[in-house]
Amino acid sequence: METKSCTSRTYILIPSYEPDESLVTLVKRLKNEGFAVILVNDGSSEKYDYIFNQVKDDVNYLVQRPNKGKGQALRYGFSFANLHQEP
Repeated sequence: METKSCTSRTYILIPSYEPDESLVTLVKRLKNEGFAVILVNDGSSEKYDYIFNQVKDDVNYLVQRPNKGKGQALRYGFSFANLHQEP
């Protein structure tokens, strides 16, 4: 069975609130697999900026303040994807 690598047209949407270092590992793995990542910082406090700063240049980074919950973060990310999809 042959597997095909993903293209950047495949988005992975990650809503994130006060993440740990595993977010950095996850984003790097997804980027290496060829996925385009949309990362929504859902109102995390400033003490988590060091984690987001490690990956924000490699993803479509969105910030939503204050925290509005996972559902709203997903809607925000879906909205971004719909506006930026390629024909």
